[in-house]
Amino acid sequence: MSTDQLLGAVLRRVPDGDPVYLLELIAECGGDISKVFKLLGVNNASSKIQSTFKVSKAPPPQATRPKSGVVHLHTPEQVKAANICCSLHLSVLESSRANALLCELLEDSQDWKSSKFYLFDREVQSPHTSATYADDEMLLKTQASTYQGRMVEKILPFNKAMAEARDTIQAIVNTEMEKRAAKAGKTNWVSHFAICNHYKSKDESVGYHSDQLTHLGPKPTIAGLSLGSCREFRFKHRHTKNSPVYSIRLPHNSLVIMHAGNQELFKHSIVPVRAVDTNPVSGTSRISITYRYYHPDYTYEKIPKCRCDKPMILRTTVGLPYKYIWQCGTAYQTNKGCGKVIEKDP
Repeated sequence: MSTDQLLGAVLRRVPDGDPVYLLELIAECGGDISKVFKLLGVNNASSKIQSTFKVSKAPPPQATRPKSGVVHLHTPEQVKAANICCSLHLSVLESSRANALLCELLEDSQDWKSSKFYLFDREVQSPHTSATYADDEMLLKTQASTYQGRMVEKILPFNKAMAEARDTIQAIVNTEMEKRAAKAGKTNWVSHFAICNHYKSKDESVGYHSDQLTHLGPKPTIAGLSLGSCREFRFKHRHTKNSPVYSIRLPHNSLVIMHAGNQELFKHSIVPVRAVDTNPVSGTSRISITYRYYHPDYTYEKIPKCRCDKPMILRTTVGLPYKYIWQCGTAYQTNKGCGKVIEKDP
């Protein structure tokens, strides 16, 4: 069967599914749609995907949904009211510190690379560059971290400015987590790991995705610092087809915290735009630093291997009741995989 035929067969059983996400699953399962249905929690008697999580509360009246379907959130108060498991914080660093960090990372970014992966039978290259950083002796020594089922090519050390910014951001994150302690489960958030991304122009972007949970564990908290030109950061519900898209403008020196449950509930993206507000230091370029808590229970040696003898990816299923699963990620790298799936213990 062709790609279109396979996707059509899946959509007939799961008409509310996201075609892009379904294509990813088809690729990971090597075209075996029975495995796709298993991952989606669809049995012989079922014809639709149900929501994995409860749908987020409707936005308040002042954030009514426009005809475009995009709800624009401009203030920290509006972001909080939207109930998208996020918080927005402005001017988080002293201006001189933010500009100095931006300059350092612009210099570093000349050596960053765009990632390549397979989506079904096509090799795709990400339309931005990125790099992985750590402030952990063991991680820097072993270089033992994975992404999409393969070892990260190189882990770089935090520079002094990155570490100082991390210290400031940690305090903000932990204050926020204390407010959400019942949901987050952990209130001592420490980041010794970060992924940096460089969007050089208005055309560079990243498509809708949820961050992989492989080294973060379930319901992680991720803190993203934006430096340089202002871009739109968009969220859409993973499980509800007709939910609005939420858009947050992220100016220079702003912080968006994706709290516990965000990765399970939403996908996020940086979309291409017609024009961007230029920054006096970086012009049209935007740098993001996503600080993460690298969970000690999910280090490289502790994650399972698939039949390809490669590290597996931790993600969630879509159907109710939702489950966390370990899944072969080799198809992302070679267009072939064993399709192995392990249900994670609760």
